[in-house]
Amino acid sequence: MDTMVVKPERGQKTVWLLHWTMVFVPICLCLIVLILVNPIIFGICTAVWVVFMVPFLLWIPAYFRSLEYAIAEDVVKGQRGVFWKRFITVPYHKVTNVDITQGPLQRSFHVGTIHCQTAGAGGQQGATAELKMEGVGDLDGLKEAIMERVKGTAFSRPTQAQREVGGLGEAQTQSAILRELTAIRELLEKQAGP
Repeated sequence: MDTMVVKPERGQKTVWLLHWTMVFVPICLCLIVLILVNPIIFGICTAVWVVFMVPFLLWIPAYFRSLEYAIAEDVVKGQRGVFWKRFITVPYHKVTNVDITQGPLQRSFHVGTIHCQTAGAGGQQGATAELKMEGVGDLDGLKEAIMERVKGTAFSRPTQAQREVGGLGEAQTQSAILRELTAIRELLEKQAGP
């Protein structure tokens, strides 16, 4: 299978901007009230607000551009980060669950988040996923592509014991198992002592 490179949809950037707009609109209303109370306090609060808001508005597009995911043959990968880059690789044989989450704004922009969870990252749905694929479209198609590869790796890779016994007939396999069990029993008896 070919590697699928997935970038987030533009709607996710809009969702983030709308989230922060909902946070900062009440702050703007408070600033408007402050102009009526004291223009000096209004000026100070506006300056502080601009100092925090402008870098954040520049950070959202940069973070959006940094997101990239790949559904490869053996692993699912993700990378993100503006200042500190984070690269995540999750082998399919470790994936235990693949979930989709989608908030109301994400639904309206036809995007969502796919959570790839491993046994070591349990918990609520998507709460501690090993890899989050944020802002992707075609959620069901991508989830199915990941699940196909997860199911394929469960049976396609023989273990060392399967490779050793793979070429033997049934009687030879049983003899090999009996020899191994006998060796284990002798070792346990030796450790237990007289």
